[in-house]
Amino acid sequence: MSGEGKSLIDRVIELLRNMPTKPAEYKPSRKGKMPSIHDKILREIKDKLEPRFRRTLAEYGIDYIKREDRDPEYGRIELAVEVDRGKRAFRSWKKLLDIRADNRVWIFIPDEDREDDFKWAVNKLKELIKSRGDDKELTGSFIAVFKRPTKFKVVDVIK
Repeated sequence: MSGEGKSLIDRVIELLRNMPTKPAEYKPSRKGKMPSIHDKILREIKDKLEPRFRRTLAEYGIDYIKREDRDPEYGRIELAVEVDRGKRAFRSWKKLLDIRADNRVWIFIPDEDREDDFKWAVNKLKELIKSRGDDKELTGSFIAVFKRPTKFKVVDVIK
């Protein structure tokens, strides 16, 4: 995937839209564990956006952090990503809003087709953003993504 001329958010959306997944990847192997799709998504984003080796993808308790290429250790955070199975992801949303990053992505990967739960979650996320007084100038880009094997939806939560 060529990244020239595309924003980081557009590249993530394209990557997620084109990533093939299977229903079995959304089921956790055992109770309390994340399903394999969680790590698959994070690795795919990392591999497409940062082809260099990294020991860990997470920082600050956030699933994936991408720093600017000129300084991958200490540079400004260009992208923060959280991936969740549940619609009540308040902790993830707060982490994404509290960190200083240009782009934020929350990915909802339910084990069943629960598009109504995604709509509910997006509304709650928008309420949280409004209650904090955050806006696009302060927060940057923030999208919510619904990802299932046969469905894909993207919502810009800060307009």
